[in-house]
Amino acid sequence: MKKIYLDNCTYNRPFDDKDQLSIRMEAEAKLQIQENIRNGVYELVWSYMNEYENNDNPYDEKREAIGAWENIAVHKCLPNEKILEKGQQLQHISLKPKDSLNLACAIGSGCHYFITTDKSILGKAENFSEIIIINPIDFIRAERFIHCVKSDRFDYTEWQQDLWKGKSIEEIHHAAAAFYSERHGLPNDRGSTNVAN
Repeated sequence: MKKIYLDNCTYNRPFDDKDQLSIRMEAEAKLQIQENIRNGVYELVWSYMNEYENNDNPYDEKREAIGAWENIAVHKCLPNEKILEKGQQLQHISLKPKDSLNLACAIGSGCHYFITTDKSILGKAENFSEIIIINPIDFIRAERFIHCVKSDRFDYTEWQQDLWKGKSIEEIHHAAAAFYSERHGLPNDRGSTNVAN
């Protein structure tokens, strides 16, 4: 099962002003991720950094709602020297201290994904090989694509091996030409050799 880490920007997205389409879409994506976590599709990691940053949230209602995810998380990342050392390494790519520590928590916990809406972190995603840094919208899209691939066992490459078996090249050519002509309202001239430029 995939382990995921949400930074506090992502936790707060559903509470942000949704006048902008991108923010509204990110909020909806986060709520979908939230539902999947509750349904056991993903294993959530909660860290001491999530808790520490959330504690400074000036809005009581938001702080309490986000803090509740600590009890839903399957894994907890506690402070230790390895996290600090990794965070210090990550600062060398111009990440903020808190972002470095959040990423260190995710990597140290063996997460597959670090989900964030912070563009400054997303812009450095290519610097990481240990974890995939991704926006919640792109995460949902990727997961849907993977689900479709896994659920559909149809193999076109294998299927097409016997397509038009026994037909000559001339028969296939003329059949395809007739199909194209009918589809595009063109005269079906079997002897035509015109090539579109």
